[in-house]
Amino acid sequence: MKKCFLVVLYKCKVCESATAISLKNNKIGSCDANEIFVWDNSPNIINSLEDCKDFFETKNVYFFHTPENTSLAIVYNTVISICSSADYIAIFDQDTMIKEENLDSTLNRAIENNKDINLFMPLIRTSSGAIYSPGKNILPGKNKKIKKISFGVCNCKNLVGITSGLVISTQYLKEQYKFNEELKLYGVDTDFFYHYTRKNKYLYLLNIDISHNLSFENENISEEENWLRFLERNTAYYKIYKTKREKIFVWLWIFIYKVMHKINILRYK
Repeated sequence: MKKCFLVVLYKCKVCESATAISLKNNKIGSCDANEIFVWDNSPNIINSLEDCKDFFETKNVYFFHTPENTSLAIVYNTVISICSSADYIAIFDQDTMIKEENLDSTLNRAIENNKDINLFMPLIRTSSGAIYSPGKNILPGKNKKIKKISFGVCNCKNLVGITSGLVISTQYLKEQYKFNEELKLYGVDTDFFYHYTRKNKYLYLLNIDISHNLSFENENISEEENWLRFLERNTAYYKIYKTKREKIFVWLWIFIYKVMHKINILRYK
């Protein structure tokens, strides 16, 4: 089984990426059937192909540097088109720590026993231990946390998650879905799950110990910055949700949030 592992970097050396270190510790490069793609979106050159080959100790490495910070959707689609002979692609950002010691064999076992499933995803928790991904989509643009979920085959209806850690069938990506290149940053994961859960009945939740740097836990952002991010996310939602009913829900959610935002501004004046 041939797998492609993609790591997207931004202002981070490959040797300092938690994801890259985890993949190296799992000896992903030692299997000839695995290919590693490193895509560096940093504005300056801080990595090279030779750096990546030396780090992963393999020649099966591809390296790209796009200082213009290419959108994730374009990155994903480009790599998928290049690794056309791969059976699955595993997508990671730079700060996903994989504590599993036998990642490759764990993935192979799960895939071999569930060849009819197109998506394998890890469980990701917040620092407090609450389940963050997957979550449950209750309304367009509005998700809630899941308190409990079982590993293995899951009904994927209304499930959402983050893209880092996803292992996706390339056949599904070639025949049924292309990442939405209208989306720059926000909404790429939402759009993927929006389409996946309508075209598939099941996904497989991997029993893999993963910790992920969730930006909302580590950043002290102002109310204004939070407001701007909210607007960017909901602009993306207008590009994701297609029906009139869905767009009305997004509009209502924006309206309610605007009212709350204005109340907060008046309160602290």
